This record gives sequence, C-alpha cells and structure tokens, in this order.
Amino acid sequence: MNSNDVLVVGGGMVGAAVAVDLGRRGIPVRLLEARPATRPTADEPPRLRVSALNGRSIEYLQSLGAWPALDQARVATFDELATWDISAPGRLAFSADELGLDRLGVFVENDHLQAALLETAAGLESVRLDVPAPTLDVQPGTDGPRLFLEGEGALTPALTVAADGAGSRLRDAAGIGVWEGDYHQHAVVATVQPNPPAGTRTWQRFTPDGPQALLPLAGGAASLVWYVSPSKARLLTAMSEADFVDSRPGWVSPCPRR
Repeated sequence: MNSNDVLVVGGGMVGAAVAVDLGRRGIPVRLLEARPATRPTADEPPRLRVSALNGRSIEYLQSLGAWPALDQARVATFDELATWDISAPGRLAFSADELGLDRLGVFVENDHLQAALLETAAGLESVRLDVPAPTLDVQPGTDGPRLFLEGEGALTPALTVAADGAGSRLRDAAGIGVWEGDYHQHAVVATVQPNPPAGTRTWQRFTPDGPQALLPLAGGAASLVWYVSPSKARLLTAMSEADFVDSRPGWVSPCPRR
C-alpha cells in the first residue's frame, strides 16, 4: 500500500465509520476486515446485538451518507426513557416532547449498521476494502507495531487505526495498557415479543442482582438485557425457550408512571 494511505484494521461499526469519514474527505484509506458484514433480511427476526443511537449519532451517519443505506423498517425509534431502583422511591423519566425533540434516538442491530457503513465505504473511490482480508501478522517494533499482510508482505501506512476490538492485537503490540475489572455479572441478552408489543419507551431498572433493561425494536419486538451472576447466566442460557419465559422475574413489570 502507499505510504500516504491510512490503514484501518477492523471493519466493525467504528472502523467502518472512520473509513467512510476519511474517504469522504478524499484521504486514501485501506480497510481490513476479517468477516464480511451480513445484513439482516427483511423477514428475519431481530438479531441479538443492538446499539442505541442518539440524535448526534444519527446526524453523524447522515453526514457520512450512511443513513439512507439503513432499512428504516428495521430501525426502532424511542421517545421516552425511564430508569429507577427497586430499593428506592426515586426515579428518572423524560420524553422527547419535554426536550423539544422529535425523538430521543433509535435502536438498530449492529450487523445492520455495520453493513450499511461498509456498503457506503465501497462506493467511495478513496476507500479500498479488503473484506474478508488476508491474515495480518502484527509484531512489536521499536517505532510501533510492524504489520505484515499475507501474500503482500510489510505494510507501511502513514497512519494505522486500531479498530480491531476489545482484544486488539495492535493495541497490545503498541504497548498500550488497559485496566480490567470484574463486576461478577454476566449480561443475558434475548429478543422478546412483548404482549402488548413494545412501543417507543425504553427503560432500565436496578436490582440487587444487577441492571435490567428493555429496549424497543422494530416490529413491536424488544431486546431484553438482564444482568445476573455468572452461575445464574449459565442456568438461564441453558434453558429452553419455554422455561426461560416461565423463569420471568420482576423485570416484566413496567416503570411506574408519573
């Protein structure tokens, strides 16, 4: 690759957005991503991994030209938010109307957003996509990580962006340390079909076991995020669907209204 190019290692939501942003500015970018993005099909149930996008994030995606690439039928708006602690009387609740906004944000599947960003990147002349990319060998060096791409040899970009995830090999090779802690909790995530269907209200409450949240998704579905101890998480994930539903704790109760 050209020594003036920017190399982005990792084509997830962050790496793909960086590549699009730089590419739209006319900066030569090469993006390496191991796995092609798989856009959900129209009739496919919501996938487990979802993200919340606030107004500024939506504006940023619009500025990148990636927002139109999203299937709006799979994007769920939320305009109310509530949070409370079951052991205390206080709660916090607010709405888009109170803030003079059309909405507080949206929930969208990570795979859907990644695919939209990569499709946008593919339409830019300044961006070269290697998806799936050949194997990248990362080695520590005196002036930073040394990069060797299978079938190509050493890479000497002007700038390397490490967007290769929580276990980043580039970060480790650069000697960038991280602090890790253990909350002694695991998050069990499930897509559920509430009755009545989920609306445009999202909530999170805090319990002695950990937070519980319900995030509205497209089509009336919702993403349940349930924090429990590691042992209970193993129990829940080993259950059948029917047993999991029957194990429902108090998380199904809604936040008290004002």
